[in-house]
Amino acid sequence: MPEMDGYESASQIRTAKESLNKFKPIVALTASNLKNNREKCFRVGMSDYLSKPIKRNDLLSILKIHYPNKF
Repeated sequence: MPEMDGYESASQIRTAKESLNKFKPIVALTASNLKNNREKCFRVGMSDYLSKPIKRNDLLSILKIHYPNKF
């Protein structure tokens, strides 16, 4: 993103004054599968993490975790 990256976006969403933002799932989608990137995603407030290429079952698992009544 030209203005900010995903880490900064997630951090700003989580620290926004609107309390509803604290409960919205944020899933990182990245080409990097490095452990430190995954840890950084959780540290800035992301809810989960997927690395590319995305596998259908992995995506469904994450959706079931964050939306258990929908899947």
